Amino acid sequence: VYNSQYTLFNYQTYTYTGKFISERSIFSVNQSTGQEILTQVTRYTNDATKSSNNLTAVQYYDGTGNLKWQQEISYTDKNGSSITNVYSDSGVKTNVSTTVKDNSIAWDKVLDPFVYQHDHNT
Repeated sequence: VYNSQYTLFNYQTYTYTGKFISERSIFSVNQSTGQEILTQVTRYTNDATKSSNNLTAVQYYDGTGNLKWQQEISYTDKNGSSITNVYSDSGVKTNVSTTVKDNSIAWDKVLDPFVYQHDHNT
């Protein structure tokens, strides 16, 4: 991302394990010095034996490596319906979300050949 003076403002890098993203790092750039500052790291845990519904956990860290919060994802059917448990940095469960997916083609599949990260309606 560039600011209005076309100077780099922030950027992201991605690390892959096989075909899956295993880490995303977000950097900001100090506009006066040009120094790059790591602001957030997200680590993804994937089940490589699954071609879809493979994401099983996500951990969010600040720029100094401190865990801020995390998610554990379990799938309840072959369509990708899931239950996500969210935990604080101290391991306390703070939220539970349920996603129900059907087996219909997602509405934006009509835009193919563009690739999206889902196959079904949510």
